[in-house]
Amino acid sequence: MENRYKVKRQISIEIGGVKSGLRTSTSSPPGFCIYDMVKKKDLPEFYASQAEAEMQCNQLNKDD
Repeated sequence: MENRYKVKRQISIEIGGVKSGLRTSTSSPPGFCIYDMVKKKDLPEFYASQAEAEMQCNQLNKDD
């Protein structure tokens, strides 16, 4: 049987534009989130490292 939760790389979103002739840009920080395969959505928690996300994902799958 397939696991319900999987680790997914967070997609960086670039936000910004041109201000006074200079390009200003900020992007969301890189990281990882956990995806719920049943509800088809990301869980709200954010993890800086893949190892940390994997640990939490394994715990969620074990509890499920």
